[in-house]
Amino acid sequence: MKFQETENRDNLTLAHLLDIETKSEEHENRNNLTFSRIQQQINDSTELVAMTAHLSTDSSPSGILKFDDVKFSVGINNLTTYKNTGKFVCERKGLYMISSTIMSEANGAHYVMYLNGIKLSDTYIGYSSSPPSTMFHTGTAVLARQLLPNDSVWVQKSSYSVHGGFYSALTIVKVK
Repeated sequence: MKFQETENRDNLTLAHLLDIETKSEEHENRNNLTFSRIQQQINDSTELVAMTAHLSTDSSPSGILKFDDVKFSVGINNLTTYKNTGKFVCERKGLYMISSTIMSEANGAHYVMYLNGIKLSDTYIGYSSSPPSTMFHTGTAVLARQLLPNDSVWVQKSSYSVHGGFYSALTIVKVK
């Protein structure tokens, strides 16, 4: 009888130890998962994504402006697609600062920035024509937007002349 009681007590102790070990492993797994999530959030918030591009030539036809002369980029894998289409496709979610500057000599010129086909801004480039002016003028738009992977951002213009080189630029920077 005493032997049976001792064996039962040993079995209960063993079961209790196994239960403690299982709970300890579950707790460790939860902690590891929490740590992994925190590390991913840190990685996401510290990723460097930035680009500054200019128009390689003057542009006359209406449509998407292709800022194909990329002067600086970091953290962007699809630059070739961007240069060919003029559409920046977000690869990493985050808060982005988007800035465009366009130079034109056309009074009343305007351009529009789009996100996934939705108008974000409409920038008007106008000046007084008295006295008559043949000077060039710029219009600038600066926006902050939350972008998700596969969001597309682009700049489109109507039919007026836009000056390339350093005169017209698009800059996109992941802030956070």
